[in-house]
Amino acid sequence: MEPRGRSRRPHPPGFRTELRDLITRATALGHTPTDLDRLGRERYRPAWCDAAAILRDYLGVLDLEASAALDAGPRLDSGGLVRRAARLLEDPRTAAPFDHVVVDDAQDLTTAGIALVAALAGAGARVLVSSCPDAAVDTFRGALPDAADRLRSLLPRSVAEVALTGRAQRRGEPDLEHVLPL
Repeated sequence: MEPRGRSRRPHPPGFRTELRDLITRATALGHTPTDLDRLGRERYRPAWCDAAAILRDYLGVLDLEASAALDAGPRLDSGGLVRRAARLLEDPRTAAPFDHVVVDDAQDLTTAGIALVAALAGAGARVLVSSCPDAAVDTFRGALPDAADRLRSLLPRSVAEVALTGRAQRRGEPDLEHVLPL
């Protein structure tokens, strides 16, 4: 006889990982449980609707922990935290916390990370981005190998591109010092 509350059929080995990844991606994209449920219905993905219910419960637990903990305060997952920081910077009354921002390995940024870098630039920070899409290693966590291209279209100032090829720069070719004098 099975213990009470346990399913007779075990979940496939990747179920927990896939559920965690779905919820992580949804929150990194700024989706609420209601958004995820709506998307599940629109795209005929019942698993997304089920994940929305789990996400709703998860966020409820975070709220409960926040209200009952000695260090009371909002509980956020990493994607939600990065999204919140970007939203705060989008307020025109908020000054950029940094004059310059350097993003190394931009190919490993998620949509939330892209939003944060764009918000920092929008608040006045100068941004230097390095990227090698072929070296993306965090795609399984939602990283976007084309993050630098996405940033290019979101940044408020013109973008200068420097290709580091490993060969000596020719006269007249821009170099990093010329593009972003720090």
